[in-house]
Amino acid sequence: MCLSIKLSFLFSDQLCVHCRHFLSSDMKYILDHCKSCTFMPRPDSFRCKFVCFGCHIYHTYNSSAMIKHINIHLGEKPFQCNYCSYRAIQKITLTKHVTRIHGVQK
Repeated sequence: MCLSIKLSFLFSDQLCVHCRHFLSSDMKYILDHCKSCTFMPRPDSFRCKFVCFGCHIYHTYNSSAMIKHINIHLGEKPFQCNYCSYRAIQKITLTKHVTRIHGVQK
C-alpha cells in the first residue's frame, strides 16, 4: 500500500484523474469505480485491487483502506466527537482526540 503526504485534492467535483469521468459523490459508486476503471494502472492486480480516482499515488487491496483514503479527497469526516464539534476521518483519530483533549478513556 502506497501513500504520499502530497495528495492532489478534488473537493467539488469528483473527477477520475485516470479516465476523466465525473463520479457521483456516493461512496459505493466511487469505490466501485476505483475497482473497475480500466484506465487505472494496475501493475499488480492483487495488490492494486483498488486504485485511487483522485491521485496517481494510492492503491490497496483493502476496501476499508480505500474508503479512508477517498474520505481524504472528499474532505469527509464521518466521526463526530460527543464532547465538542471536532470531527475526524478515522475512528482512531477521534479516540485519541477524546483521550487527549477531554481526558476520557474508552
